[in-house]
Amino acid sequence: MKKILFIIISIYLFGCSTVLVNTENIEKLTLINNNTKKVIKEYKNSAKIESIIKVVNSATRKPIKFYSTHKINIYQKNGEVLTILINGKSIKFEGITYTLKREFLKAI
Repeated sequence: MKKILFIIISIYLFGCSTVLVNTENIEKLTLINNNTKKVIKEYKNSAKIESIIKVVNSATRKPIKFYSTHKINIYQKNGEVLTILINGKSIKFEGITYTLKREFLKAI
């Protein structure tokens, strides 16, 4: 019984510490309005990039219906581009929806 309880607690603890995006190889971020397809802002400052990614990594996985109003493209040094879709307190990354404690655009 103790082994089962230990396994369940371990899975819960390790499952909660999710890092969606690693900040190490990020070159820049662009915030884009999905309606106009225009770049609103471009971030190259590493401190600002880290604070934005910290908000992303604080998200909690939650299945919801999702329609994005904005997106962030994450340009990595190896040429790869990651996209995070945004709508208020919700984000979608790699097909999985997440919720935040406050609106994404206000948090950054």
